[in-house]
Amino acid sequence: MTPKKPLPLLNEAMRPRPEWTLPGVERATYRSMEKFSEMLADADRAVANRPLWAVCHNLRGQSLYLLGRYDEAIHSLDRAIELDPH
Repeated sequence: MTPKKPLPLLNEAMRPRPEWTLPGVERATYRSMEKFSEMLADADRAVANRPLWAVCHNLRGQSLYLLGRYDEAIHSLDRAIELDPH
């Protein structure tokens, strides 16, 4: 097997992947533009990629709250507290 050249390997290693994104990066933009559905979609992706990260569930809870979906918001925020009670 012929080794790959370093540059293509480096390019592949540096290629962004969805699971590397920091949850809530776009939250402030969505919130300021009152795009709460987009904020929720971002939060859902974050939860799917990092289900054990409390910040993802917190973002989802905030999104649901802003959409007026209070029971679902409470559930997501409770999950965030379960994952990180501090």
